[in-house]
Amino acid sequence: MTRPRRFVPTLCAFLLILTSCRTIPVEVTMVPGVKGGYAWGKAYHIPPETTTDESGYFGLCEGKNGRIYVGTAAYGRNAYLVEFDPDTEKMRIVIDAHEVVGLPLTPTGYAAQSKIHTRNFVGPSGTIYVGTKQGYATAAEKESGNIPTYRGGYVLTYDPKTETARNLGMPMPWGDPRLPDGSTEGEGVIDVVADEARGLIYVITCEHEYWMVYDMKQPEQGYRVLGPILRDQPNTLIDKRGR
Repeated sequence: MTRPRRFVPTLCAFLLILTSCRTIPVEVTMVPGVKGGYAWGKAYHIPPETTTDESGYFGLCEGKNGRIYVGTAAYGRNAYLVEFDPDTEKMRIVIDAHEVVGLPLTPTGYAAQSKIHTRNFVGPSGTIYVGTKQGYATAAEKESGNIPTYRGGYVLTYDPKTETARNLGMPMPWGDPRLPDGSTEGEGVIDVVADEARGLIYVITCEHEYWMVYDMKQPEQGYRVLGPILRDQPNTLIDKRGR
C-alpha cells in the first residue's frame, strides 16, 4: 500500500517530496521507523525565473486542494507564490507580487518586494495568506550610496478555488507616524495568520516586529498595532476559539 506523501522543505530553492514509492534516494532528513534512517524521495526545482540566489525558507504550505504553495525570493526584482501539483508534477506562478500590488515589473533594486518568507497560512476556506518583505541592497547600490527606499511590505491572499489573488495593503508603510524616529524605510511582513471566523488577520512586521491586526469587515480602519514589539521573526498562533 502506498503511504501518503510527505512534503519537506530544503535549504535551497527545491521542493522535496518524500514517498515510499519513489526510486530516487535523497539523503536529506532522518525519518524515524525507516530502514537506514532515510526515505526515498524526489526533488523538484522551483522555476528559475522566480528566484535569484536559490533562497527560500518558511514559505511552504500544503493547500486544502492537496497542492503545495512555495514563496520565493527574487532579490531586487519581485516575489512569487508558486503552486506545485504533485499529481501532474507541474508548477506555475499564482501570485506575482508586483503585478498584484501595481509595482513595476522591471527590477527596482532594494525597493522591490523581494521575498515571500511568511509561514504561509491556509485558512479554513482554503484561502492562502502571505506577506512580502524587503531583500538586501546590492553591492553596486551600497558602493554608489544610492539605495532605493523600500516603502513597505504587503499582505496578499490567494484563493485556489477562484484562482484569484488580492492585495490587502501595507501594514506599516514608510512615513507611517507609528514607525520609530529616524526610520528610513517601511516595514516588511514576516508573518500572517487569519482568524476567518471572526474576519481578523494577524500580522507581524520586520525589521521592528510590530504585532498588528486587520479587520476584514472594516478594511477602512487599516492595520492596528496590538501590543509591544516582539522578538526577531516571531509568529502568531491561534486556536479554534480565536485565542
